[in-house]
Amino acid sequence: MPDTPGELTAREIITRFVEAHHLYVRSIANKLAPDPSQADDLAHEAFLIAMRKADSFDADRDVRAWLAGIIRNVCHRAWRSAIQENKLKRDALAEYMEELARQPPELPDQGIRERLERCLGKLSDQGQTLLRLRYHVDMQSREIAQEVSSTAEAVRMSLLRIRRQLRECIEKEAQAGGLVKWTE
Repeated sequence: MPDTPGELTAREIITRFVEAHHLYVRSIANKLAPDPSQADDLAHEAFLIAMRKADSFDADRDVRAWLAGIIRNVCHRAWRSAIQENKLKRDALAEYMEELARQPPELPDQGIRERLERCLGKLSDQGQTLLRLRYHVDMQSREIAQEVSSTAEAVRMSLLRIRRQLRECIEKEAQAGGLVKWTE
């Protein structure tokens, strides 16, 4: 409660501060957020930081410039977090795909080895090299990338495409032989 009539409570001061600057902070968050749906949460976080740092605010400074710096930092941290999260998801997916590729497929016929060998023979030299390094030498994507002067991501994508190409080739040969399609 205020000490004297007409004096504002701390809650009222904070409410007025947020009301006065919310649209400004929110507009910056909309522009800088990794995902626009996060803008409200990031703006909220910026106001919480501003409240915690209110005692260190220099009253001679422009409050909007101060808030802009806070929301920029909050959005920057959100971007770093989103990038790290995407990298982890991408790496996990690549590892999952590699694990699936290591598992022998269940095909309904006995001629799979011959079909696979024919399809492997249709691959480019580079494709055969990548497969040999990955599955015979048992190198990881980053090691293969160093060996072939590429990036780990490019190697993972190439291996994904090669596996898809092999699968399609084997399926075509199986269908030509009257066999059913590869099932997962």
